[in-house]
Parts: sequence; structure tokens; C-alpha cells
Amino acid sequence: MNSMLPRYDTKLFCEIYDNADDFISDYKASGLYDAVSVGTPPVLHLNNSLSDQEATILFYLLYAKYGNNPIANYDENQFKYKIFATIFQYGPAWSKKLDIQKKVRELTEEDIRLGSKAIYNHAYNPSTSPSTASLEELQAINEQNTTNYKKSKLEAYTAL
Repeated sequence: MNSMLPRYDTKLFCEIYDNADDFISDYKASGLYDAVSVGTPPVLHLNNSLSDQEATILFYLLYAKYGNNPIANYDENQFKYKIFATIFQYGPAWSKKLDIQKKVRELTEEDIRLGSKAIYNHAYNPSTSPSTASLEELQAINEQNTTNYKKSKLEAYTAL
């Protein structure tokens, strides 16, 4: 028996989706693509849709991993909606992670070596009473101390 042949009576992933355009077209036609209102009346308005570029990347990742695998459903529509439901649930987090990775990769060495800055102000007899529950600064100060931190290269790359 040839182990490269499918062992099930269902189509392969690549037989259902052999190009990104068909995948994106079905994704956009699904009820899970566009914004969803939750509750009556709508309490929360979600937009969990991936952009065309992200959907294209996702198609190629799915094709690379599952292209020659038989689908686990006899009903092709149920298979598609399982994919779209997974995209709805996890797509926004995946998209945000890609965005964060891009931003981290674009940081320069100088950017990652910058540390925090602490400013300490002191006011003698201010005209307003200070509040401990507020982050607002006093309008008048008598003295100011600042501390600027700069990370070593090793500390910066460790943080990165």
C-alpha cells in the first residue's frame, strides 16, 4: 500500500482550496467575516476580520501544512465554517502578534537601549492641595530631580 495516498473518502485540503483567491472569497462570504453585533440591543461591536493580506498569508500557511491532508468532515461546508470559526476566534490575536513582531524587528539598537525616565518634583507651599489619587502634576515646583536610565547592550537584547 502506498503511504502517500489519502486514507479517507474525503477531499484533500488542496482540492477544496487550490488558490488564495477562492479561500478569501469563501471567507468573505461567510457570516463570520464582517463585524458582528453581540446582544439585543447590540452591546458590543466586534470586528474580527482579517485583511486580504493577512488572509492570503493564512491561506499559504494552511496550504503548506495541510495541503495534501484529507479534511476531517464529509460536509465540505462544515469544514469551511470550522476554519472560519477558528479564524474568528484566534485571527485577531494572531494579527496583533504579527504587528507586534514587525514593530519589535524594526527597533534600532538605540531604541532598545533607552531606559525609563523618572522625574521627581517638589513644591514648597503650593497654592493647590495635592491629591494622592491623581496623576496630575502640580502647577508650581521649587525643585526637580530627574533620573535617566540607559540599558547595557546585553540587558537591552535580553529585554527584546
